[in-house]
Amino acid sequence: MRRRRRLSVLGATVLLVAAMLVASAPPVFAENLDAGCQNGQDQAWWNAWLKHDNEVQRLKHQDKMLDCYDDEPPGEGQLR
Repeated sequence: MRRRRRLSVLGATVLLVAAMLVASAPPVFAENLDAGCQNGQDQAWWNAWLKHDNEVQRLKHQDKMLDCYDDEPPGEGQLR
């Protein structure tokens, strides 16, 4: 009987610790929150391509998106 109780307490403790570890972990998408330029240009590119079917806007946002990936955000000292 004691062995069964010890196993259940041990199991409950393991589940509690696992739940606490999962709850304290950062979300999977958290690292991308700092990449505002990339996320914004990605979204603008998708909108221009899928929602509006505007090739001029799509190419413009694609160019800006690539600048973001190269750590050269558009509008910061660039002549465009």
